[in-house]
Amino acid sequence: MTTETQIHQAQETETQPKTVVYPLVDVFENDGEFLLVADLPGITKDALDITVNGDTIELKAETETLEDRRSFALGDDV
Repeated sequence: MTTETQIHQAQETETQPKTVVYPLVDVFENDGEFLLVADLPGITKDALDITVNGDTIELKAETETLEDRRSFALGDDV
């Protein structure tokens, strides 16, 4: 592979927008505990980022072509 071909392929990759996907998630609450079950096909555990900010939980995962993202407000009493 020539350097020119490598540069061309890199430019094609950089200019293609990612598809944003909002995964299916079930949220269960029991005695003040929450369980989230997310359907994230093709996403490894290492690619998944889970953050909690106040009463909001955000799930985010990225691959080269997809970005999965979903957030949930759990309420003021959490």
